[in-house]
Amino acid sequence: MNRFLSWCETETTLPAICTSQPEAVKPRFSQVCGLILLPFGAVGPASWATQSDMEGIIDNTDTDNARAKYIAGRGGLEEPEVIVANLGRRTRHKAGIRYRLEYEVSIQNDGQWALAQKLQGNYKAFRFWYLTQSGRIFGGQDGIDPDYIQSAMPLGAGHEDVEKAVFRIEWYADADPSRTLMPNFSPSGSGEEVEPTPISNVMFYQQSFENQSTNTLTWTKNSGALPTSNTKAQILVFMEGQKLEEGAAVHYTISHATAPGESEITINASTHYAGANYEVIAIITS
Repeated sequence: MNRFLSWCETETTLPAICTSQPEAVKPRFSQVCGLILLPFGAVGPASWATQSDMEGIIDNTDTDNARAKYIAGRGGLEEPEVIVANLGRRTRHKAGIRYRLEYEVSIQNDGQWALAQKLQGNYKAFRFWYLTQSGRIFGGQDGIDPDYIQSAMPLGAGHEDVEKAVFRIEWYADADPSRTLMPNFSPSGSGEEVEPTPISNVMFYQQSFENQSTNTLTWTKNSGALPTSNTKAQILVFMEGQKLEEGAAVHYTISHATAPGESEITINASTHYAGANYEVIAIITS
């Protein structure tokens, strides 16, 4: 059993609390958004309450169980189950508390899938901490020892459903795990994506080409400018309502600034036919 209490049942001293309630403290978001898994044998933090120590134990590229793994996702804890033992007609004793964390992870690569599959075998040779949106880290100096692990990787039937894994982690303890506050926690070596640069402006441009005799579409919207990077995502070309794919060996190519105020989209000869109708949509960001 995980033990987080440092007092015995005979002690009666209560801690100090704020005097002005509930205005005194701004509520903190409770959603769990991060897991740190530390394999058995790996070196833990010198001080779990020191941010650099916690960040320093993480390396998602490690394959020797020498470093911890950081897993981003979202989830929460159900109200725990208190296990009570009846010792007599009027005597009851709290034997422990059973906790359950449900945690959903987006499957973005084979490594995440392999980890989820590993957990399906009730692999629990690790201790863990969990993090919340408000910057709380729960687990104490040694982390939490899980009692039961399971994962599922459902494939939704909806046309917008994505691959995901759902972890269920259960453990016994005498109380909620110790916690600390690290609102700027940023695990080093975890492979987390760099925060994208905010987009200040997004413009959509559309131009139709009806009954097109030639395979050259002359774009004149936005003063003839088309996006020059990530063009497959930012330039959409449709022929008779069907989306075409960019590329010389596929459906079309793009020539930027072929003349003042215009660019050209050339439909492959094997794709175009006289009288075809086209629509081009460009997404311009700044």
